Amino acid sequence: MIIVYTLEHCPQCKLLKKYLVSKGIEFEEKDARENAQYLMTQGFMAVPVIDLDGQLIPFLSIKQIEILLKTSGYL
Repeated sequence: MIIVYTLEHCPQCKLLKKYLVSKGIEFEEKDARENAQYLMTQGFMAVPVIDLDGQLIPFLSIKQIEILLKTSGYL
């Protein structure tokens, strides 16, 4: 399961969501503000953050996310 922690006016968040939709990958979107305490305790101060089957991953680039999705069997 993929969860994406986002903020409404975040350009990288929009880019990531658009990419996932274009690949037909289902994901759950969660508001980073509502989950700020959890994300901060995990060491994240920026969004988007991707929860890929329980592993939290910072957004680095679409290419790197694509590699992670391939190795996890989502692509």
